[in-house]
This record gives sequence, C-alpha cells and structure tokens, in this order.
Amino acid sequence: MATASSYHPSTHHDHHRPAYDNGHGEPQMPTIPTHTTQPTMPSSQSQSQYQRQHQQPSSSSSSTSSQQEQSEAKEEPKHGETSLPKEHYRSELAPQFWWTIRPFVLGGVSACFAQTIIQPIDMVKTRTQLAGEGKGRGFKSSPIAIAKEVIKNDGFLKLYSGLSAAYMRQVTYGVGRLGLFRTLADHLQRKQDAELGYHAPLPFYYKMLCGLAAGGFGAVLGTPADVALVRMQTDSMLPKDQRRNYTSGINAIVHIVKDEGISGMFAGCGPTVARAMAQNMMMLGCYEQAKDFYYTTSLGKSHKANLAASLTAGVAACVVSLPFDFMKTRMQKQKRLPDGSWPYNSVMDVFRKTLKNEGILGFYRGFTMYVMRIAPHSMITLTTLDFLVDKFKQHGF
Repeated sequence: MATASSYHPSTHHDHHRPAYDNGHGEPQMPTIPTHTTQPTMPSSQSQSQYQRQHQQPSSSSSSTSSQQEQSEAKEEPKHGETSLPKEHYRSELAPQFWWTIRPFVLGGVSACFAQTIIQPIDMVKTRTQLAGEGKGRGFKSSPIAIAKEVIKNDGFLKLYSGLSAAYMRQVTYGVGRLGLFRTLADHLQRKQDAELGYHAPLPFYYKMLCGLAAGGFGAVLGTPADVALVRMQTDSMLPKDQRRNYTSGINAIVHIVKDEGISGMFAGCGPTVARAMAQNMMMLGCYEQAKDFYYTTSLGKSHKANLAASLTAGVAACVVSLPFDFMKTRMQKQKRLPDGSWPYNSVMDVFRKTLKNEGILGFYRGFTMYVMRIAPHSMITLTTLDFLVDKFKQHGF
C-alpha cells in the first residue's frame, strides 16, 4: 500500500482529481466561459465617466417617457369627451359657441345645396300628387307628362317655381332637423361612452329616437315655409281668377297671414310633423346605422360607403313617409269652396276621402317621383354634410 510520502498525482486517474486541482496539486479557479464574462469594472480614475455613460440611456428613457406623457396630455379631448375617438376631439382654435352651432350651420348649407339640385323634381312630385284629386280611382298621372306640360306651357324655369320658399324651408326645417339630430346623437354618445369607459356605436333605436325628435322639431319650424312652397308650386294649376300669384316665399307668408291669419301658416301641420318624424327617423337613423355596416365591408370608411348608406336611408324613408306627405300636400294646397268651406276639415278627413275615392294605393300616388326626390336629396344632403364636417375638422373647426 502506498504511503502518503510516496503519493504522486500521476499515479491516479484524472477523474479522481478535484475540479479545482491544476494537476500539480495546486488549486486553480475554474475558467469562466467567454460568453458569460461580466463587464470589467473601470479603474478609479474613470469611474465617474463610466457612471455618466451608463446613466445616460436611463435619463434618455425618462425624457422620452415624459415627452409621451406630455403628448398624451395634449391629446386629451375637451368638454368632457374623454371617451370619444380622436376624430371627435374639439380643437381649441374655435370658440365654444362654434361647436354648439356647427351642426346647424353645416346642416343648413348641405340642405340648401341639395334643394337647389332637386327643386325641379320636387315641383313635378307635388303636381303629380294633386293631379288625381277628385278624378276617381282609374285616373293615372305620368310625372314625365306633367313635366312636359309645365315646360310647354310655362317654360323650363317654371320647374324652379317656389325656390325662395324652398330655401326658407331648408333654413328652418333642414337646419332644425340636421342640427338637432347631431346635437342629440353626440350628447347620447358622450353619455354612453362615459358610462362604459370606452367608445362604442350608439344602439340603432337611439339613432331612430334622435331622428324622430329632430324631425318633429324641424317640421314645426318649417311648416310656414312648406305651406308657401306648396302653394307657389301649384298656383298655376288653379283657374286664372283664383290664382294667388305670390312673388316670393316671404310675399306668400305675408299674404297667408293677412288672408287666413296665423293659423293659415300652419295648415297641415299635423301631417307635416308626422311625415317629418317618420322620414327623419328612417333617414337619419338608418343612415348612421348603415354607415356602421358599410364601414365593415370591402368599401371601408370611404365616400362610397357614405353614398351607399345615404341611398339605403333615402329609400327606407320614402316607403314610410309618403302617405304622410300625400295628406300634407292635400291639406296645404286646398282653397276655400264657393260656399266658404274647406275641401278637407282635418287630416282624418283627407284620409277617409282619399281611401274612399282613390283606394289605399292613392296614398302612394307619385311614389316614383317621391323616391326620385327624397333619395337624391338625402344622398346629396348627407354626403355633403359629411364632406363639410371632414373639411372643417382638418382645419381644427
């Protein structure tokens, strides 16, 4: 057996050697792999420089974070709209009162622009509705034939008869309905988003209720101008000795008040309000809902999607509102009979006599012209309004 004095490491296998033995009986620390080598601490002379170099990224990161926080703070919306998307933020460039009147101003401009384009169609539509009055169920009137007759007898410009009254109507009715709808819808949107804590589209029934209220409000404001418009458009249909010969919308209203009193300005107000409520419930409510739908299709958020949505809303509004428009027109056009009485005593009287003499389809007389009038008007008004809103928004207004 070997003694301690005769021990030599070479007589033993390497695997019996301790991990820290260097083969000569001297301890040695294991070598650290290069890829795990820790950074060498600098000398005392360069410690301050080392600290500055390694603290700089932290300072830069802190500065960047601070700048982001300041940027987010600048993007905070005004007037309680913290949950609305960025496109709803209100710029500080415009005063507060502008945000209050903007829906009404832009709505009025859009409505008047659309009225200028569709006025001839509106003229023919009104005459088509009155053409079958007192002529029984078998009578058929052609919008094309009526348009040709007007141009032949009175010239092309006669199709623009009552344009001044039409502008008065849009300045009252158009401004009221479009402005109030946007004001109510934005208010409900902010309230909903504040409750939810995030932005979400308004439910469809909210949009329809906003359109219902806006249509009724606008119709009351616009009824006097509507009466003047209908009478100016149909005046040449009367015998020459019975014509009113109004020269403008204001002239018509002055004579109506003088001859019939204040109540004359609100002839047919009931069906006018009912028609406007039905029409705007479908037109404005459906338009907003249809936009939400078309934006999710291949059209995306584009002018084409807005155009498709406005067409959908226009057709829906026509189907629902035409019977009310028919009764409104009959009420507003009527003239006292020789015995001093009125042809119709009330809206229900119009309904009963029309149903008896012309049938249920009588209420849809002039449907083609009504669609040709309402659908383009809706498309032009709504797409023009969206265009103006986008342009004003780009400039902070």
